[in-house]
Amino acid sequence: MKIRKVATDKKEYLPLLLLADEQENMIDRYLGRGDLYVLEDDGVKAVCVVTDEGDGVLEIKNLAVSPESQGKGYGRRMIRFVADSYRDRFKVLYVGTGDSPATVPFYEKCGFCRSHVIRNFFTEHYDHPIYECGRQLVDMVYLKMELREAEMKIEKIDHEFSVCRVEDYSQTNLGSEYCFIGKTDEECSLVCITDDIPGNVTDHDDGWKAFRVQGTLDFSLIGILAKLSALMAENGIGIFVVSTYNTDYILTKKENFEKAMGVLKLAGYEIS
Repeated sequence: MKIRKVATDKKEYLPLLLLADEQENMIDRYLGRGDLYVLEDDGVKAVCVVTDEGDGVLEIKNLAVSPESQGKGYGRRMIRFVADSYRDRFKVLYVGTGDSPATVPFYEKCGFCRSHVIRNFFTEHYDHPIYECGRQLVDMVYLKMELREAEMKIEKIDHEFSVCRVEDYSQTNLGSEYCFIGKTDEECSLVCITDDIPGNVTDHDDGWKAFRVQGTLDFSLIGILAKLSALMAENGIGIFVVSTYNTDYILTKKENFEKAMGVLKLAGYEIS
């Protein structure tokens, strides 16, 4: 599966684009100035057009998946690609759609929330009635996704950590300020403050420092950890990640910790 940008002969994909916007002259309003992407997976499965609306706003003007490929995650994959690709340049991603039970819930599941409504958009701008799921579309519902929400503040944790394998958790200090446990059918793992290593440890790796993304992350947010990981990798910094219900904790070896803070600061993150 790959997603590629199309710079020329955009009308070649008109049959797919018409699935999402069934009037060609409406497509013409944005296709020329927009960025067109196609998702290929043994053939073209989906298309997407995004436009720069100014002031940090990116808008999905058209997102269509071929009928035989719907329900297989291609639309969601395209949205994730767009959000990750444009996150550095835009603050918010908008999408406008009809008030339909087929589209609004889909976008909400992808991390969008309702923003505003343009009344009578479809009845005033299209030369024929538009129907979806047996319902005539009248108003345009706009949804938005914050592309930079909760990703710009990093909090340093003032402890050294150890990554451990333990026999069980009977001697683990669950009352410690930080204690991350992970049990599988093969092992009992523990990440803890080094001073709290339990007596029944069978192996451990010391010398880790940690930071976390400040606040509580919405599960729908896309690409925050991926961006942090990429920044570390690009600068030769190895990481160990622990995710909790609220946020992500990123650990680096202590000799690389200040370098990691410098990389994040240069990338625009606020460090506290």
